Amino acid sequence: MILMTLLKPNNRPRKWRGFLAGIFMVCAITAPITITAPAQAQRVEESVMLVDALVAAIQDLTENHASAQEAYAKTDAIINQFFDYESIARFCVGPYWRKASAEQRAQYLAAFRKVLIAQTINNLDNFNSIEYRHQSANAKGKEWVIVNGIIIDKTATNPQVAVAWRIRDKAGEPLYIFDLSIENVSMLITQRDENTAIIRQNAGDLDALIARLNEQSQAISTNN
Repeated sequence: MILMTLLKPNNRPRKWRGFLAGIFMVCAITAPITITAPAQAQRVEESVMLVDALVAAIQDLTENHASAQEAYAKTDAIINQFFDYESIARFCVGPYWRKASAEQRAQYLAAFRKVLIAQTINNLDNFNSIEYRHQSANAKGKEWVIVNGIIIDKTATNPQVAVAWRIRDKAGEPLYIFDLSIENVSMLITQRDENTAIIRQNAGDLDALIARLNEQSQAISTNN
């Protein structure tokens, strides 16, 4: 479900599955920043700093959570600070968002968030063996910045993986992370395809997806 599609299922172990599921990573920023035209340079650099700040927050979460409740609260705060959560959640149900009632929208937003948090907490131990290295950052049109890097398995068990953060850069608004691509595959589009398939299989009923998300978050929590 949430970002669980593996790019190459035959050679990706569970630690990569956990990484994709949580949209988060433990990293070390080591490479220089590539800047575009002068007028865009500041926002590009700020986008790299945003990813850097996310890295620090995830490191803190991984190393310093005394309880499940504290880990939940910190993960929830990370989502609020770094991600355009509601836009992401809306995108992940495509046209069905417009068709949903206010009550369905509220229930879906809550259920989607629960799964993201549960997936992240369930995989915290895996983040210690992952290192992120920044490579470049460039403006993409007028409203986006792409921050590129690689994921390295510090145990040397798996090959490195290319990643790209898509940062929303709208004039007069804060920068937010909107999407993460793994080896040129958008995790957001992958999630949208999975969610809308479930809805279509249930006669366009968003309640079916809400129920599936609630079941998933409960199953993850029960297995912890």
